[in-house]
Amino acid sequence: MAFAANTPEDDQDLARAAELRVAKLSSSALDLLDAVEARNVGHPDTLAEAGYQKGLLLEEAGLLPDALAAYEHVEAAAPGAPATLHARLSRARLLARSGKPQDALAAYAALAFAPPALAAPALLERAGLADTVGRRLEALGCYRNLLRSFPKAPEAREARAALDAVCAKLMAGPVAATLVAESLARGDCLTDRARYADAVAVYRAALDRRSTPEERATLFLALGQAYDAQEDFAAAERAYRKVVKSLPGSPEAATAQMAIVQARLDRGRLPEAVRELQSIVKAYPGTPAAAQAQFMAATCWEALHDRRKAEEAYRAVLDLAPLSIWGVEAQQSLVRLLERAP
Repeated sequence: MAFAANTPEDDQDLARAAELRVAKLSSSALDLLDAVEARNVGHPDTLAEAGYQKGLLLEEAGLLPDALAAYEHVEAAAPGAPATLHARLSRARLLARSGKPQDALAAYAALAFAPPALAAPALLERAGLADTVGRRLEALGCYRNLLRSFPKAPEAREARAALDAVCAKLMAGPVAATLVAESLARGDCLTDRARYADAVAVYRAALDRRSTPEERATLFLALGQAYDAQEDFAAAERAYRKVVKSLPGSPEAATAQMAIVQARLDRGRLPEAVRELQSIVKAYPGTPAAAQAQFMAATCWEALHDRRKAEEAYRAVLDLAPLSIWGVEAQQSLVRLLERAP
């Protein structure tokens, strides 16, 4: 598999090296890869492809520390090269094989925004490893993320079966008296089975026990989402407000406020949504949440046919985060708005 726009000679040598690797002729393959690297100083994409193949060769030869070093060298030397994503996945797998689960989980997480052909297997393997080391909530989240983001991926069927198995095992066991993470995982499984009232009971029981502010914020967020699923929007908002109170300025608090905004939008209460969005902009300066909230406020003003406030809000997005996805969207929306001006 060629990842970069290589010269015909490089493509031929890389392909031949891959054939030699399959044929277990490691020494000859390494010689070819050394030649490719010598010809391509200053060409990071081709160097990354050669380095990735070297890592595979070393790993298959049982030289695991050397293979790990090769993958890490590819990441350091050519972070944006196409082959680097493959090196990252191989590194994560090697860390898992080497008995370093925490490092492996972090390496898998770094592939969250990779193309589907890499992100889907990374999520599946990360979930399995997380479940193995007792991080069930992380495992459930990864399985759900895979099913939601890549429903047609080859890994989706295995993820669905594994998610059901984890939930069945969790629901069959006794309720832990102290582990907030287990309560969250149990509630997540109940939600997956549309048993929202039971999920609410689990979260409330956990909130009655002693917990840290971070744990309480996470529990209140989950509680709000369970109420949302039941369409009990007043109870959901009360839970979301407690997230903000428990951990103000946190990502969880921003997520909770965005959930409140969404409930307002769903019910057509745009002025109330704008007020909530403006509070998010003030509460989370310099964060992606602030830029998103400012953009959403602009779209609300536009829907309310207040062209002046919509224009001001779009320009504010450009001031906050011009290079972000929200900045790009704001620029396009502003151009469209000005083109339609009388």
